[in-house]
Amino acid sequence: MNNTYVMLSTTKYIKDEECFDTLKHIIKPNMSIVCLPYACDINYQFKECRKDLTYNGSFWNEHYNYFKEYGISKSNFYIATPSDNIEFIKWKLDKADIIYFSGGSMKNLKFMLQALGLWDMIKQLDNKVFVSESAGSLMLQRCYIVFTEEGMPSYYKGLGLVDVDLFVHYDKNNEIHNTNFNTMTIFDTAYAVADNGALIIQDNKISKVGEVVD
Repeated sequence: MNNTYVMLSTTKYIKDEECFDTLKHIIKPNMSIVCLPYACDINYQFKECRKDLTYNGSFWNEHYNYFKEYGISKSNFYIATPSDNIEFIKWKLDKADIIYFSGGSMKNLKFMLQALGLWDMIKQLDNKVFVSESAGSLMLQRCYIVFTEEGMPSYYKGLGLVDVDLFVHYDKNNEIHNTNFNTMTIFDTAYAVADNGALIIQDNKISKVGEVVD
């Protein structure tokens, strides 16, 4: 697959000057974006699919504004709500330049992608830019790790699009974060991404912007 991946802890960081200077060569004016909000609370998704998640709704505006400075027009930003026609969502995904996974719950995201019949399709998408935050970034992995309060890792199957192991929302001053990430460093592909960091995979090369630890 000839995809590019921009993996974040929070999409707010793409508005940072350092990140913008890097991503402006990847996220270009007039590109079309499909946002998949399926990591949100499922009740919220269905309740707000005709309000917050649609054009000029609060969720829509918040997430569109992250990309506004890149020259993305409102007409090129679409949020695929669970009430939309599935074939229309698939068509939009196929035609989009950028697939954007917003954050939330990995469990919700995986359930919705499978329930809507999008899981296998997304794994076949080519020549796309994937922008993901938090749960969305973890879901791109072949498997993702969730730590219990006791620090025990649990492993879950992801989409398998990237060959890295990510720790998101990393805080170098948090002892528990450091302990959990040290557990992950048995993998050569382990990276910890802070809220002011991004991991980029392009042309099979990995680059770091901001605070990313390996």
